[in-house]
Amino acid sequence: MSVLIETRGVGHVFGKGEMSFRALREIDLSVNRGEMLMLMGPSGSGKTTLVQIIGALLRPSEGAVLLDGQDLSQLNETQRRKVRLAEFGFVFQEYNLFPTLTAQENVMVALDLLGVGRSKARTTANDLLASVGLSDKLHLKPELLSGGQRQRVAIARALAADPRALLADEPTAALDSESGQRVMELFRDLAHRQGRAVLIVTHDPRIQRYGDRVVRIEDGRIADDRAIAAHEKH
Repeated sequence: MSVLIETRGVGHVFGKGEMSFRALREIDLSVNRGEMLMLMGPSGSGKTTLVQIIGALLRPSEGAVLLDGQDLSQLNETQRRKVRLAEFGFVFQEYNLFPTLTAQENVMVALDLLGVGRSKARTTANDLLASVGLSDKLHLKPELLSGGQRQRVAIARALAADPRALLADEPTAALDSESGQRVMELFRDLAHRQGRAVLIVTHDPRIQRYGDRVVRIEDGRIADDRAIAAHEKH
């Protein structure tokens, strides 16, 4: 596997002066194509901040973030937005779906942002929803979907641009164990079969076994970085 994402000496400070808070310190991390990395650690340790920096949602105070060798911290805001839309898919704990739109329409919104015409967007949305097992739920609104189904709509939407990296923040926290298992199997498939880099922030030790590697952050620093052994995956 080859490296897709790399952070070099990344640090981040929120606020200024006496009100400042250092969230990250000297983070050196790499994520490979085809790898599912589990980012773990206590609340407030800096996990979400790191994911936001990697996904070009937030500029680091120090250090660099490289995507396939390109330093994202050197880009202007317009360039960063283009990279975000084209290269990263984001999945959140609360799904962030539009409640008045159907599953199909929620995915079409992302395609519209990419400039895809309506007819092609509808076809692509249908294909993406079929790929996550929801071809029979196209015209249902989120209120009629289970938590696991909503999260799969969110994953389909995150795949709209065919991104090389997926960043997920607590994607199973609101799900029951069976739904969480299906979502994690889907993420694993997106990494192993489709060659995407998948980074998942989680507090849940039960889903650790789906990853290839676990990185633990404590007090804004990497405390542990290890491969998940085969016997731990069962």
